[in-house]
This record gives sequence, C-alpha cells and structure tokens, in this order.
Amino acid sequence: MSLAKQADLLHAQTYLAVLHDLADRYAQGNEQMVEALVELDQDLSQIEKGQANAAAYAGDDDEAAAIANRYPAMALLSVRHTPEQSLSWLESALKAARRLHLIEDEARHLSSLGLIFAEAGNHRKAVEYYIGALSLAQRLGDVSGEIKRRSGLGLSYVELGQLPQAIEHLERSVSLAHEIGDTQAEANNLGNLGIALAQADRDAEARDYFEKALAMQRQLGHKRWQSRLLNNLALVSAEIGDPQQTIQYYQQAIDLARELGDLRSEGNALANMGVVYKDLKDYEQAIQCYQAADQRYHAAEDVSARGSNLGNLGNVYVILEEYDRAKEYYLEALRIAVETGNKRAEGLRLNNLGILCEQQQHYDDALAYFHRASDAFLMANAPQVAEKVKASITRVEGLKGNSNQDQ
Repeated sequence: MSLAKQADLLHAQTYLAVLHDLADRYAQGNEQMVEALVELDQDLSQIEKGQANAAAYAGDDDEAAAIANRYPAMALLSVRHTPEQSLSWLESALKAARRLHLIEDEARHLSSLGLIFAEAGNHRKAVEYYIGALSLAQRLGDVSGEIKRRSGLGLSYVELGQLPQAIEHLERSVSLAHEIGDTQAEANNLGNLGIALAQADRDAEARDYFEKALAMQRQLGHKRWQSRLLNNLALVSAEIGDPQQTIQYYQQAIDLARELGDLRSEGNALANMGVVYKDLKDYEQAIQCYQAADQRYHAAEDVSARGSNLGNLGNVYVILEEYDRAKEYYLEALRIAVETGNKRAEGLRLNNLGILCEQQQHYDDALAYFHRASDAFLMANAPQVAEKVKASITRVEGLKGNSNQDQ
C-alpha cells in the first residue's frame, strides 16, 4: 500500500470516528444535539473528504470498503446533506457492504435508499429498494426489519395508488408487530393501514383502525402521533358524513397542537374545521376558524398554507355576497402565490378573481383575470385546468357581447 493511500485511509478512519461520535451525541437531543451540529459544521469538509477517500479505494480494498460502509449516519447527515449527497454516500456504502458480504448492512442501506426516494416523491424507485431490503430481512429472520420495510412499501404503494398491495403489506406489518410485542410499531402501522383503507374508500374500516391506533398512542404517550391520527379521524368522519364527530376530532387536534406548541398543525386543523362549518353553512364559524388559522400560519411563517387559507376565506365572503372583502382576501392570496413562485396557486387565485368579477358583471376585468389564470396553469403544467379556464373565457365573452347588445 502506497504512503498516499495509507494517509488517505487513516484520514478516512479518523473522521469516521469523529462522525459517529457526533451522531451519538446528536441522538441524545437537547444541548448535545445543538453542540453536535456546531461541531459537524466545523468538521464537515474533512468528514466529506474522508468519505470520498474511502469510497475511491473501496472497489478493490476491503479496509477501504469497511470504512465506506460505515460512513452514512443518516439521522445526522440529512440535516446538512442534500438528497443527492445522501444518495451518493449510501450507494457507495451499499457497494461496500455487498463486497464484504455484510447482509445486515446491505439491508439497512437499501432501506435508507428507499426512504430517500420516497421522500423525494419517486415511489417506484423507493419500492425497488424496499423490496430488496425486505427480501434480506426475511432471509436474516429479522422481524423488526421486515416490519419497517413492509411499512415503507405500504406507504409508497399508497402514493402509487396500488392500494391492494399497500393494504397487504401494512396488514402484515401490524400482525408481525403484534406477534413480537412491538406496541409502537403496531400502533404506527395501524395508523398507516387506516390511511390505505381511507384511500380505498373503505372509510368505516379506516376510522376503526385510526381509533385503535389513537388509543395505543395515548397509552404510549406519543402526542405527535395522536395529533396526526385525530386529523385523519376527522377527515374520514367527514367522508362518512358525520360533521359533528368531525368537528370534535378537529377540536381535539387543535387542543393537542396548542399543548405541543405546533402552530402549523393547529392552523391546519382550524382551516379544516372551517371547511366543515362552511359545508354546514355556518359561515360565521367558518370565518372565525379561517381567521384563527391565518394567525397560526402567519406566526409559523407557513406562507403557502396561509395563501390557501386566505383563498378559502375569500370563498366564504363570495357566498355572503361581500365581494369587496372577498377580493381583498383573493388579492392577498394571489400576492403570496406570485411571491412563492407557485404557478398553480397563482392560477387558482386568478381564476377566483375572474369568477368574482363575472358575478359582479365586470366582464373586462373577469376576462383579464381568466386569461392570466390560463397562462399560469399552462406554466404549472396543468393544461386540462387551463382548458376549463378557456371555457370560462368563452362564456364571459358571450355574456359581454349580450350586455353590449342590450345597451
């Protein structure tokens, strides 16, 4: 081994030890977490150099492969790395694990790759990696690993609309977790199974599973999971047609979000409860919910959610025929969409303004808004929506022509 290679691998091994020490301290939370992140920022360039050195030699050197295999410390590195960097490190680690015939590590890297692709929205690729990880977990007799991989597969299949496969994997995850007494995994996957069943329009079954999951999460004391489940219970109750139960679930979600100091979740529950009150034609309550949600989103600096919520407020004022108030909210929502570069949201707000102007018989203004909305939807790669807006343009042009003839 050349001196240069020895130096490179010594450097890689040294900073691998630094990385794992930081990862251990980060996992402790609180002050240790903050200190670990500060030190990570100081050492990151050397850590990245160490990984690159190990990966460069890993193809034909077992020592280098052993180092490269251990470099991904995803919980910590994901805070600073882009998904592309994480993929690169995991792919190098996967090759190293396969070279060294380290099946457990290979399964772990495959599962981590599946998670990264799932978070990036590439669920087809995620499924490929999860299937590979599941096969290895079954080969190893690793039941906990099998539960995790089936859970990942189930959620990705939900996103792909392959609901029978999703339900199959999630039911098996629940069953396995129950068999080994892993209450946390069982509760989590009962909730995931509820999501799959709701997507399959099996709302009554979904509600049963959400309620079972909620009872278990309450026993475990995990309030963030409880918050998610209460929102899911509200959604399926709305689909079933039980508005009062829906409101009760949202109120519980709001109370829990306040307890957690989770402004975004509180805003979401308030906004969703506003939708329920709007559907019940209790417009005063709907407005109160939407306005309270706006305050939470503003405090949480959740600009996109605030824009959608302001659009909902505008819709209520249109129903009440308070058109000036409606326009005020639509224009603010439009400003947010433009500032954030969200062309689809921009198209929606412009379309709302067009409809509003049409109702007031301000046909020139309506046409101007509809044309801009159509352009925005085309730029958002939503040509079908743009076509619907063009139908509105044709309708308003006809109304304008008739109005001119009447004059």
